[in-house]
Amino acid sequence: MSAGRPAYALGMATILRHRESGERYILIGSGLGMFRSVKPHWFFGNMGQEKQEGVHPCVAVSDAAGKLRWFDSEDMELVSVNGMPPAEALAGA
Repeated sequence: MSAGRPAYALGMATILRHRESGERYILIGSGLGMFRSVKPHWFFGNMGQEKQEGVHPCVAVSDAAGKLRWFDSEDMELVSVNGMPPAEALAGA
């Protein structure tokens, strides 16, 4: 055990960095939001429906204070897995 660090701090963690702000977060999980919207055309009604659909990948993270937040996954960058940079973690894979 590392001096001055509690045992729970030595567990596995995935650290992400928000690309815009540079803030670091602990990865809690990931999700995928999907949506589909259909509305009648203003003139043609249901014969000319306007449709929108999409997918929204996101990640749940925690800051140092334990506050949970959701971000678009594209806005985040992987910093480390179990204390190792991504390249090092994948070297033995």
